[in-house]
Amino acid sequence: MPSLKLPPALQKLVSALQRLVDRLDLPAHPVASRRACVAALVLVTLLICNALLGWALIPCGSKTDLVWQDYHALQELDTVVTGSECAQQSIDPSVLDATLGSHSFNLGTPNQSLACSYAALQSAIDDWHVRHAILCLDYDTLFEEPSAQDDIAFLTYKKQQESPLRALRDTVDLMGSDYYLSRHFSLTRLFPWAYNHVPLTAEGVSTNIENRLTGNVHAAARSYAKLTGDTSWDYERTGFVGLRGSLKGECTHRYDYAPHKDDEVKADVVESLLRIFELCAQNDVKLYVVVPPTAASVLIANAEAYPERMGALQELAAQHGATFFDLNLAKPDVLKLDGSELSDLTHLSAAGAANASTALAKLIVADESNGDVYDSLYSYDADGWRSYLASVTYVDSVDYTVTRRNGNALIEAKARTGSQGTVMYQFETRSSQGGTWKVARAWDLSPSFELRLPANKSVELRLSARTLQNEEAIRWVKGVVAR
Repeated sequence: MPSLKLPPALQKLVSALQRLVDRLDLPAHPVASRRACVAALVLVTLLICNALLGWALIPCGSKTDLVWQDYHALQELDTVVTGSECAQQSIDPSVLDATLGSHSFNLGTPNQSLACSYAALQSAIDDWHVRHAILCLDYDTLFEEPSAQDDIAFLTYKKQQESPLRALRDTVDLMGSDYYLSRHFSLTRLFPWAYNHVPLTAEGVSTNIENRLTGNVHAAARSYAKLTGDTSWDYERTGFVGLRGSLKGECTHRYDYAPHKDDEVKADVVESLLRIFELCAQNDVKLYVVVPPTAASVLIANAEAYPERMGALQELAAQHGATFFDLNLAKPDVLKLDGSELSDLTHLSAAGAANASTALAKLIVADESNGDVYDSLYSYDADGWRSYLASVTYVDSVDYTVTRRNGNALIEAKARTGSQGTVMYQFETRSSQGGTWKVARAWDLSPSFELRLPANKSVELRLSARTLQNEEAIRWVKGVVAR
């Protein structure tokens, strides 16, 4: 059997450890025992190197790091929020507490899988015996596979101030799942820095080491956000991340939402939901499953699949004693958002999160007072869905396609609105170098326009859309059209 040839660097390490063993004043040992000593020293050295790499490369001050550091510093907790960024950026605990008189904390983290939501909820129950839990998810949650990078980051930061037994429990529970056991991802738990690391540059690594040495995770968060260019958010020590963006009036990026009309709901999503329902029932925790609001485009793009799938989820929650609120279907007297309260098509701004949290708190109060809260929401049945679509009388988003024809550009616009919205379009152009916008075609019902392109020049296009029912709510998108 051929011998295993080690890489040169590892050969040097083994040789150095062999010399160390030779220098030790040890009684004579059989060759096998001496080899065992070398193997043990190699293993210890690798473990130390692995720990040092994790300390240097795993981001200090990420959003997940912030949340777990502040969670472990809590003095009081009776209500916990869990979920992915749709939880972290949509539910403001300070707003909930003002109405409910609660002491809440948001344990939402970026791309948090439902398996990690289970672990977060289990910790809040073990640590604080919480009586209320809010699990946030959205329509896309039903179709998403776990992110190994974010799951590993979640476990890495969670265990920093927890007992080894709990860390082991969480690791075995998550990495021992069918999803991870059937893939190489289970091994990544041993090397978390391989998936979750700062930019691998001199500046990235040195900045991260400096942040760790300061010992102030909030100062580190500001430094890390600047390093990665992710600075359009503010953090409160309640776990809530408030986004600063706004879609009001102007939508300078293309519509890129991919609907899930024909996709199958993931089996592991349903399994994790059932585990969460069981955990809450066993510990007498009142569970609210909440769908934070998004742009109406998300619902419209998924067509009839949205009420069908979400209606089934609502029934599943009710069967297990949970209360289900889809804030997308809140009637205007409960919650009405405009473009300024959306950071993008699928995330709320800080102002939108405050309004959504206020609406949620009022629904919870009504529910606990035995009120008929579902009168405040459109239902998922055919009549309710039609009523919801009829309520969207504004243009929620607009996009376009370009087809070249005889040196010109045929532009086909696509605006998204409800069933009763009558859309009008306007096309404007200017030089791709900048300058004043000129109307190429005034407001009209036709979504098509043939733009004559100048020779050897690119033209910047601005497409605007609004409905006859709501002329002030204009959305626009811009791009460059080349000849």
